Amino acid sequence: MVGVEPATAKATIGLPGFESVEITIRELKNFSYAGLVFNAEPVNLEFGTVPIPDKTVKIKLDALTLGELDSDSIQQLKQVDYLKNGNPLKLKLTSISEAGDQAFVLGESPNGNLLKINKINFYDFSGKTFNDQDYRKLTIETSASKTRDAVFLNGEPLGVLHFKKDKDALRQLGLLKTGQLTHADAIIQSNFSVIGAQIDPKTVEYPTIWTKEFQIFGTQSINPQQQEMIESSAKILHHIKERPTFLFSTESNKKFGIMGLAVDNHKAETVTKWLTSQNVECQQVPIEDVIRKTKKGLAVFHLVSSSIPPKTLESMTKKFGSIIESDSDYQQKVSSLATRPQFLKPPEQTAQSPPNQSITPLLSTTPYTLDISNNVKTEPLGVKKSPTVTIDDLRNWYNAADKLGKSENYKKRIVEVANGFKADEQLSAEALTVMNQDTFELEAISRLTQIAQRIA
Repeated sequence: MVGVEPATAKATIGLPGFESVEITIRELKNFSYAGLVFNAEPVNLEFGTVPIPDKTVKIKLDALTLGELDSDSIQQLKQVDYLKNGNPLKLKLTSISEAGDQAFVLGESPNGNLLKINKINFYDFSGKTFNDQDYRKLTIETSASKTRDAVFLNGEPLGVLHFKKDKDALRQLGLLKTGQLTHADAIIQSNFSVIGAQIDPKTVEYPTIWTKEFQIFGTQSINPQQQEMIESSAKILHHIKERPTFLFSTESNKKFGIMGLAVDNHKAETVTKWLTSQNVECQQVPIEDVIRKTKKGLAVFHLVSSSIPPKTLESMTKKFGSIIESDSDYQQKVSSLATRPQFLKPPEQTAQSPPNQSITPLLSTTPYTLDISNNVKTEPLGVKKSPTVTIDDLRNWYNAADKLGKSENYKKRIVEVANGFKADEQLSAEALTVMNQDTFELEAISRLTQIAQRIA
């Protein structure tokens, strides 16, 4: 055991002529008696709806709120007498967690001290990732006093009241009044809610199949009606938690003549079949390239824009909404989704179905099987040269293939495609698809390299 922290306390109050009342006092760690343990001790408490100091310390960046300073970081600043409203800070910010209400960043000062800033997604920089190389100028903002239903001990704030029943009971006893403190004798007992333990992760073993306690010991019989309700609600529960489908085409997508499609990952196989039936050239992005989206329960497809029939695109935008063209809007859309629990599966399906093996991926990296000639006759009907493709794109393709270690024969084919393109030959859909694949593969490797360097 490495630590025990009392988070709340129970106080029993007995006044002559009244039945004893038990109340819960919360937020002990935020006030003067943080860490103090009460063992059924008789004390004289004071109650009142009065102003008490608000312990929240916010960090401002460019006049906007970045987040709230962690309690340990607050103590660090108190020790050097620097916790004052308006005091400047010079920090390098690094995002550590980006998950919902647990998102936080670390700020490193020029002398190497670290400050933890919590609740990033509650304020003005929600969804933003920080990886600073230079220092930023930030400001401390301390809050003014706030009127709360509070409990005092020896004139110092002990905690606050949260439950309505507790407040009503104290008002009936005449102890909770606005603007003044009223004394009462009480017996107080600490509650412990957090126990820290150091565990060797190598010793932790999880069963492959989880069995409920009542199924082993027979302490409870299975209710057939309840089981039927659970099974019948599976479909609607899955529908409620189903991820939305949306289209996006950011600047980088447009550059390569593709459009993105994000769908619920349980529907990936169905979507692949539908796109194929609509003659839309597509490929699902590998999950290792879209880790953040995968955690949100999304599967991402790249569609060749020029292969999407106008009527199909019209029906898609009508059903899924307009195309997201701003990268920030796209990131905000993804961030707004909760992380999907790993155990959530489609109804009547024990595991996610593997991709349909009969659907051959359109993107192949085997150089001797590639068909990237510029023969116009092999073009699919209706596919035109994407206006965004330039000779510079083909040069970038050649450089990407070289960095990926492609064979000389493979790179020679790219040169042939480029020469044909200069002669005003149309770029085949197959060549465009392979070019996009090579480019994105190189970008994915670069992103993984950056992540590895960041972790190191």
